[in-house]
Amino acid sequence: MSAGTVKLSQGIGGQQVSFPGTIGKDADLALLASTRECTKNGASEPKEGFYQYSAAWDSKHKVTLEKGKSARVLFTMQEMQDGGEPF
Repeated sequence: MSAGTVKLSQGIGGQQVSFPGTIGKDADLALLASTRECTKNGASEPKEGFYQYSAAWDSKHKVTLEKGKSARVLFTMQEMQDGGEPF
């Protein structure tokens, strides 16, 4: 996919992150909240914006891709607990 066409956001577009690099077929792009990093095929990958948490237990997440493209999206999340330590 072309640079900047892959985006992930909450709800209607808040807390958006995009990926400025191109993403090839079968690439493994990972946004890792636990370590606050992004990788592509295991190597560090830049991202733009902030998106590494789920704001509420019922958060909706929107994945935006280049027109006519598809992707498999797998992720795990942990809800923020009023800024405290995870339980």
